[in-house]
Amino acid sequence: MDILLLHMCTSIDSAPVRRQPLDEYNTPSGVHSVLGQPPPIDAREDGSTILCQRLRCRLNDIECLLNKTKSVQWEFIALPTIPFLEQPVTLMQLRSVGSSVFPDIRFMIISGNEDELFEVTDHHSTGYEAGGLLLMKPIFGPATYVLQLRMDNRNRYDYIISTHYAVVTIIVSGYRF
Repeated sequence: MDILLLHMCTSIDSAPVRRQPLDEYNTPSGVHSVLGQPPPIDAREDGSTILCQRLRCRLNDIECLLNKTKSVQWEFIALPTIPFLEQPVTLMQLRSVGSSVFPDIRFMIISGNEDELFEVTDHHSTGYEAGGLLLMKPIFGPATYVLQLRMDNRNRYDYIISTHYAVVTIIVSGYRF
């Protein structure tokens, strides 16, 4: 992902952080990182979220105006080793920010699912289109998976209106607990 736009990042459990290029972000501990590379494991907690939203483009900046990326979000999930899985387990929910007259949201995993352990599903709930990241197979640790997810909001003519990314780091313990 080559995205260099100004944005505002917010840790869900803290105040907004300063504006900066979109290939960097802040955590409450002050750690900086490049998109797709999570901060050190000890800097984040299970279930914590960092969300970066795009700021307005300058009127004469054509490259910025044509870029459909609206937000980048980082999620951190800790799991035990799961040796038996009878049915898929929902790890997180993905949802569009607002409803649309013609909602057509498409969710996809861009990278990090080489072992095909995860899947993204689409479903509708209360007028909003939503999706879920599912664990489909048993998972063994210790291991770390970094998934890059993409959500495209399309209009009725199938053109992309906006794109949202999520970088999900899943840390699997070697223990079953």
